[in-house]
Amino acid sequence: MNIFVVEDDINQAMATRLALERLHHNIHVAYAKNAEQALAMLMKGSVGPGGHRVVPGELHLMFFDVNMPGMNGLELLKQVKHNPHYLPVPVVMFSCNSFDDQMRQCYDLGAAAYIRKPIDWREYHRALAGAVNYFSTLCGGPSIDFSGLLTCGGAVK
Repeated sequence: MNIFVVEDDINQAMATRLALERLHHNIHVAYAKNAEQALAMLMKGSVGPGGHRVVPGELHLMFFDVNMPGMNGLELLKQVKHNPHYLPVPVVMFSCNSFDDQMRQCYDLGAAAYIRKPIDWREYHRALAGAVNYFSTLCGGPSIDFSGLLTCGGAVK
């Protein structure tokens, strides 16, 4: 399963990537540090951080941070959902905010889900795992066994 994460906070991007890759050995994560870099990777095939590329037709799930400097996640979502290559790819939006208007905007623009970044990393990892499991099942990918789910701090109970 190929996942693309767009997150401007490098620590959160790395923690998200690590959490996702620990879910299953067949999960591969590419990331971009902002919406502009994400568009270059998605639309032009540019190489992103870590030497990763996003290949149209081989992407299964995307996670976009809503609040980023410059172009925000809402504008990124809008542009990505206008591209026929990425229209069928589910996009999960995540944010520290839980404003109803913001969530509604995300769904109106084509987001498949909205995750509020909890303060507790274990909750955040569970939310990521739940999203991956749900959308992986829809696209015929691996099912995630939550009993062995690891986080940066160890097993989730």
